[in-house]
Amino acid sequence: MKTNRKVHWIDPRQTRVEKALWSRLRNHQTKGFKFRRKAPIYPYVVDFDCPSVRLVVKLDGEYNLKQSRYDSTQIGYLEKLGYRIIRFQYDEVLTNIDGVIASVARAVGRQMGTCGEPHKIA
Repeated sequence: MKTNRKVHWIDPRQTRVEKALWSRLRNHQTKGFKFRRKAPIYPYVVDFDCPSVRLVVKLDGEYNLKQSRYDSTQIGYLEKLGYRIIRFQYDEVLTNIDGVIASVARAVGRQMGTCGEPHKIA
């Protein structure tokens, strides 16, 4: 049986902010954990996630009311699935990338305790 599953897709091109953060998350640079970018978590696509510890990193730019409602629905859904969502403003990533990475690393550490034994990739 064929199902018609629709994922809310986001443009695959990266912004300057996404590129900056991805350069620091990729290749297991954060506590040895694998992050994905533009990762599908049906029916959504998130900016970045670390699936082994159910952590989503969301980047916030400028919003309108419609986007705010969408984000609220998305976050509620992901939290029901056991994901923890951490958010950063674009300007924070550009002006304090080391602080952002430190926050992500702390969140990975906290999630390790809530997800059982994570699959760490060396």
